[in-house]
Amino acid sequence: MKKLSLLLICLSLLTFVGCKESSKDDPVVEPSVEPSVEPSVEPSVDPTEGRLSGKFAVADGKYVYFSQGNLEYHCKDKIWRFAEKQYEYICLSASYVANEDGPYDGWIDLFCWGTGDNPLRNTEEDSEYSKFTDWGVNKISNGGNKENLWRTLTKEEWDYLFKKHKGADAMILTRGSQTWGEEGYMLWPSEIPSYVSFNPSGENKYTLDEWKDLQDDFGVVFLPYVDLPIGRVEGNPCGQYWTSSPHTNDKYAWYLFNDLTYYHYRHAAISVRLVQDVK
Repeated sequence: MKKLSLLLICLSLLTFVGCKESSKDDPVVEPSVEPSVEPSVEPSVDPTEGRLSGKFAVADGKYVYFSQGNLEYHCKDKIWRFAEKQYEYICLSASYVANEDGPYDGWIDLFCWGTGDNPLRNTEEDSEYSKFTDWGVNKISNGGNKENLWRTLTKEEWDYLFKKHKGADAMILTRGSQTWGEEGYMLWPSEIPSYVSFNPSGENKYTLDEWKDLQDDFGVVFLPYVDLPIGRVEGNPCGQYWTSSPHTNDKYAWYLFNDLTYYHYRHAAISVRLVQDVK
């Protein structure tokens, strides 16, 4: 009987301890809750941003759109963009600004061949340009801002383009009584309407509004003849645009000179005009 009483007392004590109320000083343990993770949303891409409306044949059954202007690069901020207007250019290269203290805080628009991976490369050793990296692999801030939307034409495509499309090698813009020349090459994507004034063998004079209409309504391309820096002092206005095609001699690559293709040293700083394939 004593043993039974002792057992009951022990059980009562255990029950009392197990049911002890928590004190207000006891720490409160909250149940763990996993934080919700918002799904990442890719910004929408407008593939038409930065391109002109005209379609240009570069091979049988193959067409491209041209970018709105020449390619530019901000040396310090590492940003790519197209010139806002087709006839605008900066005329600066990496070598031209190399003597600046620290990264040049500004834009350049002349590049050595195939320097899409390193637009500030400016060595005169042509062997350093053995690999071509297209500038179009980069995000163009006002050209869709997504990688691989643009590319550089090949030699064969430039040749085909100028054989198939009508153009002229001079344009004059006017504002009121003021007139200034914009040297370059106008290129029409299709037949020129009879009501449009166009001289294929010489100067073409338009107001800014008339030129804007030609660009917006017909997608007319203008390739400005950039005043290339020579020795940092002299200039030589001419239309020079890189192709993506290497020459058989590894010192050279093909480029467009006005309306014909020639070869040039790969370390030469030349303009770049990108295109987008018509899907």
